[in-house]
Amino acid sequence: MATQKFTRLLGKASVTSPIRAPFTEFEEPAGSAEHVESARGGGVRHTIGELLTCPFCLAQWVGTGYVAGLALAPRQARAWGAVFAVTAVADALQHVYDRLRSD
Repeated sequence: MATQKFTRLLGKASVTSPIRAPFTEFEEPAGSAEHVESARGGGVRHTIGELLTCPFCLAQWVGTGYVAGLALAPRQARAWGAVFAVTAVADALQHVYDRLRSD
């Protein structure tokens, strides 16, 4: 759950678009404070852009980093995982709340 949330934050969230900007181009808003972007440029720049715009591709690397963190610094990695897992649950509850209020 933490990997999914962190991947969405890195690859889709509006708040992290300045980090992605050298590698991606804005296409359109995707709702829920997310953007649709495409890779820009060529070579390594394009490759990084592709990685950042593909949540399935990015999740593999985020998950690998998390597992490495568990091996190297378990206490900090568990704290990181807990923060992003709780945030993912909170986001889901926000969507449920919005849906209930709109019906």
